[in-house]
Amino acid sequence: MLQPTWIRSALVLGLATTLSLGAVACGGGNQPGVKTAQVSPSAMPDGGQWPGVYYNQVYGFLHITETSGAIQGAWRNANGDKWGELYGESEGDLIRFTWKEHKIGVVGPQATSEGKGYFKYTIPKAGEAHELQGEWGLGESDAGNSWNCVKQQNQEPDPKSVRPDEMESRVGAEGFDGAGGDKKVNDEGEKAPEEAPKGK
Repeated sequence: MLQPTWIRSALVLGLATTLSLGAVACGGGNQPGVKTAQVSPSAMPDGGQWPGVYYNQVYGFLHITETSGAIQGAWRNANGDKWGELYGESEGDLIRFTWKEHKIGVVGPQATSEGKGYFKYTIPKAGEAHELQGEWGLGESDAGNSWNCVKQQNQEPDPKSVRPDEMESRVGAEGFDGAGGDKKVNDEGEKAPEEAPKGK
């Protein structure tokens, strides 16, 4: 009779251990998978100001404007097939923002991505270009993907310039690079007839 009691005790202990490990693995009350940046605001560097045009080789030109601490930004990626917008608040040298990016000429659930992010305003050395050092994340995450940009001199921000025009916005419109597979549309938005192949 002693052996079955010992076996039952071992099973109960094993079950309790499994349940507690499961609770830890799920993060308890935290949201699993959410990345949060551990950054704090400092004073804005001397001569620094948010409005301007910033460049990144992947994300293209980011146009930032500011009104009483409210930040708005817009960009078009270097490939030209996506554009986005961000909104946030500045505090010293830090902006925390929400963003949304749109695939040009695409509709449906895959057409838009959104998330959060942050930028810290930096001036590496006196006389050098000002920079934004930051990250972005999907959904509730505000970190995980690097987004660093260099401020362009003598360029005024023009957020509207990154938005696609009416023709680009149409589903099936030809891509920037004229890549094969894109449907051509005529001025009325209808698919244009296929061109006859040209002789060699």
